[in-house]
Amino acid sequence: MEFLKDVVCFFNEPIWGTVGNLFTAIGFISTVVAIIRFFHNRKISNWQENVSIKDYPPDYDVESTEKSPIYSKLWNDPPNPFETVIVFKPVGTVISKLKVIELDINEKPVKTIEIFKNITPVDSICFRIERAENISSYKIRWYSEFGEYSEHYFTTNRRNGNSTVEGSCYKATFLSTIRRIFGFR
Repeated sequence: MEFLKDVVCFFNEPIWGTVGNLFTAIGFISTVVAIIRFFHNRKISNWQENVSIKDYPPDYDVESTEKSPIYSKLWNDPPNPFETVIVFKPVGTVISKLKVIELDINEKPVKTIEIFKNITPVDSICFRIERAENISSYKIRWYSEFGEYSEHYFTTNRRNGNSTVEGSCYKATFLSTIRRIFGFR
């Protein structure tokens, strides 16, 4: 019984109020740092090598090289010598949604032409379009499994003419950051 009185007296000492205030301050600082890191990290773009966008000449035979090509509404037959065949393909992942968007002269979205869902690595989306010199008429936007998105504009590469891309830079939204933290796909 005497022991319990000593324990109660020990925890009633004024030092424990100071220790409690210290833990409260540490908790508050940790919360502020976590909120700052959350908003800072969602503005960071992540480079991921999980898509392949390749350019081919207009007479390229997609059927002979791709297992299951899916032709977009932007596929023109017969081929025009000024057009380019573009093949979009996921690499080691499933793209949950891909939108094909028409742009105006200022590269602002006009309308969504078509939407593809659940594109697997064996699927490939094929486009045959004429690339403008500097102004793009179309872009594609695709979403990862957690909701991050990336975009590709169909323009020419004025540096070396090669517009093939192996990977993309993804942008996170508030919702996609929450989904990634909790593992919601």
